[in-house]
Amino acid sequence: MSCHGESKRAAFTLIEVLVVVAIIALLIAILIPSLSIAREQARRGVCSQNIRQMNMACIQYADSDRGGNYMFNRNPANYNNGTDSLLHIIPRYLRDPRVAICPSTENIVRDSPADKVVPPPRGGEEALSNYQADLDDNAVDAADNGGGHSYEVWGFYDGVCRYPDNTLIDGKLVPIKVSDTKYVTITHVIKTHRTVKRPFDTILLIDADDTDPNNAPDLRNNHKEAGLNIGFLDGHVVFAKPKQLARIYTASWQWPPTGWNNPSAAVYDPHLEQTTEDGHTRYRAK
Repeated sequence: MSCHGESKRAAFTLIEVLVVVAIIALLIAILIPSLSIAREQARRGVCSQNIRQMNMACIQYADSDRGGNYMFNRNPANYNNGTDSLLHIIPRYLRDPRVAICPSTENIVRDSPADKVVPPPRGGEEALSNYQADLDDNAVDAADNGGGHSYEVWGFYDGVCRYPDNTLIDGKLVPIKVSDTKYVTITHVIKTHRTVKRPFDTILLIDADDTDPNNAPDLRNNHKEAGLNIGFLDGHVVFAKPKQLARIYTASWQWPPTGWNNPSAAVYDPHLEQTTEDGHTRYRAK
């Protein structure tokens, strides 16, 4: 004899469903920021590798350049033009222009295969192709997708300044020949084989920051307010946080970031002071 009873199917109550949904929402809220942080850290790593590759390419360029220059300037008569140019290393030493783009940005190099074989023009303001123009200067900021690379080339030691190690940078001691009959003098000192004495302390490439505050991380920069990737001439790259920048810059004979002496600024450094000495700006460690 068999017994047939009615089977009852268990069902979730509304409260149980809401509890499960709440738990899933909580887990998502916890995981998404972690995934975003991990993704940005990976992008920083790619950015660091970009800088390392371009650093090595600049060293190769300097080895073959008659003046031993690490940077490239299309117009020697105007040293404010083209100093962030990467035309001397791409595509000659690095074939892929994507090495000039930080993956944390929207920046682009408008790429036309026909443009790659055209050597960069020198000596003035000749028209550039889109490809060349984008490699000749950095973009306005990280959100700029109109053309332009993601980095700055620090081809000068900043003057006129005396730095914490007592080094005086005064470019007027180094006249620059721009033609057979013309020389110009600048307040900075160009980084060359002859002038670079400490490659491990000499900044060459850095995440671009032309927005205010200058050379201090903010929301418009490659890695926003977290910091900047900095490449040195000995080949190493560091990711520097805002509080580290003033000390790193001045140890590298560069001006400190805008806001370094403002207690409310992220880059404030209470261990650095600025004075005037013999008509020069003087930075000292407190």
